[in-house]
Amino acid sequence: MNEHWPPLVVRRWQEVVILRNPDDWFNEDHDPIGEALISRPLHELRGLVVGQVAELESLLLHIAQEIRDRYVGTLSGRQKRKGAGGALQDVRNLLTALTLEHEVSAELEKIGRMIDRRNRLVHGVIHIGFSRLGTDAPLEHVITLLFENDSREAMPVDDHSIANSAESCHPWDEEDEVEDFDLDELQLKKYLNEAYDALDAGLAILSRVDDVLPKRTYQRSGDS
Repeated sequence: MNEHWPPLVVRRWQEVVILRNPDDWFNEDHDPIGEALISRPLHELRGLVVGQVAELESLLLHIAQEIRDRYVGTLSGRQKRKGAGGALQDVRNLLTALTLEHEVSAELEKIGRMIDRRNRLVHGVIHIGFSRLGTDAPLEHVITLLFENDSREAMPVDDHSIANSAESCHPWDEEDEVEDFDLDELQLKKYLNEAYDALDAGLAILSRVDDVLPKRTYQRSGDS
């Protein structure tokens, strides 16, 4: 059933239920269509952050392949863990063999923090909160929160609570204090710019790796 949803929006399952069974709901502070429209630009920006981190993962895989192709010594095998976090850990291990890990530690940390932030953005749902400023007043959009799916609590996506945890299974500690996180377009644009910075950090690592590895030799066709 379509329920007259606008195109290209994320439909929250709770709001779909409300629209399909309006007589079963007595809370008038719901606006499913309004919520979908307000959250659409946030979902679009979140998608850009996720896509940019996918490019970062591709770069990390390229760095690892360059090291394995050009390094003359023995190297560790590819990490079983997949995804951007696994690719980063693989690069960390390979950089240790090149004695470069400490030299580029700031770049690695920047990349790890961006991967953690992406994970939080991916595994959360956006909730739009409405309220009435008076008995007869119309619904007003008052807050936007990002909720973690597992805990169903509003979670922060800020620097003080994100560890450089690309080496662990969970990007945040269950013991960390959970705070409300008011999500807006400005914050997501900030995260997108940080994703660009993380990509630049990855390119700096690639350049340094290229400096220390033996140069590739190319043989022209016809040469013996």
